[in-house]
Amino acid sequence: MPSSLHPTYTVTEESLTSLADLWSDPSQRLDWDCLFVLPAWLNAWWRCFGKEMTPFLRSVRKRNAVIGIAPLMIRGQTAFFMGDAAICDYLDFVVTPGQEATFFTALVRDLRGQGIVHLVLDAVRADSAVIRVLADMAAQLGCRFFADPQDVAMVVDLPKTWDAYLQHLSGKERHEIRRKFRRLREAAAPELRIAEKPVEVAKAMDTFVRLFKKNRPDKAAFMTADMSTFFQMMAEALIEIDIFKLFTVDIESEPAAAVICFDYRSCRYLYNNAYNELFAALSVGLLSKVFSIRDAIESGLRTYDFLKGDEAYKQRLGGRPLPLYRCRVELN
Repeated sequence: MPSSLHPTYTVTEESLTSLADLWSDPSQRLDWDCLFVLPAWLNAWWRCFGKEMTPFLRSVRKRNAVIGIAPLMIRGQTAFFMGDAAICDYLDFVVTPGQEATFFTALVRDLRGQGIVHLVLDAVRADSAVIRVLADMAAQLGCRFFADPQDVAMVVDLPKTWDAYLQHLSGKERHEIRRKFRRLREAAAPELRIAEKPVEVAKAMDTFVRLFKKNRPDKAAFMTADMSTFFQMMAEALIEIDIFKLFTVDIESEPAAAVICFDYRSCRYLYNNAYNELFAALSVGLLSKVFSIRDAIESGLRTYDFLKGDEAYKQRLGGRPLPLYRCRVELN
């Protein structure tokens, strides 16, 4: 039901179910650019981690057409993006291009009407609607806007061929990749499997979690029972909308490395990876990522996104930095 009214727009309370309906409605012109706020992802996250928060899902309608969605949650007088920057690498609002000013005007009015005085927005990309539009118009809305560097993501523009990608790398790195592939093939007969159907993924995810927990103590601590449940639920949800892929490199029928990727809007996202320490000397962790890059090129994708973090291997594999911010909007 409408939570606030204005001559030109209506702000309406939504649910995760109604957001899923909007996402699947071809008549809507919403720009679901950020995959970490897709309803399928939000639903999996909320079911695992949303216990201590209150959902605050709003749509803005202009002449009955939905022009934007605010996927928020609240605690006290503060609103946050629904999600967690630790596992949701990017977060943003969902807005129809060209309607950002109306959307943010309506949202700020509604937040104030609900008694919200702080809006805290983590994991915001430099090209997000928050940075592009809200930052510039905050003052005219009577708000104070702050943006602090939080991290970087590393992104590669993919060429049309694998050879062209290799030529894009430094001579040293190009030589290293070819040397590592040659050494792997000489030592064993690696087999690349791609799980993207429900039955395949369920089994592959069990293998992934097992390898992940054995990699390092910090990874084992991260992969709690709740986190393992989230990974499984997230995989199931994203398979249904044809986004999830899990690459496994087998050596002599033994899983040597696994990589979770998401394919969305001509981009492949590297979400997480794990490897079998028995094969560490063969660089299977790095090569599994390189396998997924090569497959992305062969699949005709245009971008490869290593997601958050500036690890050295991402730079060596051609990644360029994309700044991420933690933004705060004071509404009072």
